[in-house]
Amino acid sequence: MLLHKLSKFMSRVASSSGEQRRFAALAWAAGPWVELSLKLKGLEPTVRLIEQLTHRAHGLGRGASNRSPDITEGERLVRLAYRAQPLLRGGCLERSLVQYALHLLDRRPARLVVGVRRPGPTAAGMLDAHAWIEAFGGAAQPTDFTPLLVRELTP
Repeated sequence: MLLHKLSKFMSRVASSSGEQRRFAALAWAAGPWVELSLKLKGLEPTVRLIEQLTHRAHGLGRGASNRSPDITEGERLVRLAYRAQPLLRGGCLERSLVQYALHLLDRRPARLVVGVRRPGPTAAGMLDAHAWIEAFGGAAQPTDFTPLLVRELTP
């Protein structure tokens, strides 16, 4: 099963550009790390760790690339990477954290947003939560979620 999913993932990204293949491979590798960190440390410490690690990686000399995937393409590549990981949860929070980390690593400004909304009259007292990535400095995505956490760093 794992080999089949991995083979399918590799064939889907094989025709992509080198930057897209690199981004997808890093997303595949980062998924387990992000999920483990969320389970052991929680959201805020995981976000801080992502920001610290990507900041340190910049000291290793990788510069910004104008060919790195944009926000929309990054989301698609992270989804593909998570489909190749049969044991991971891969909800919107986990995928958004991976994408946030990779955009910061690529020095592409990104905004991590976690929000909530009331689902409707049938689910009394319950809230829906959602996490997503937006382009830093751009307009916020139209949504009916109220942001509770917004993190934006200029890489």
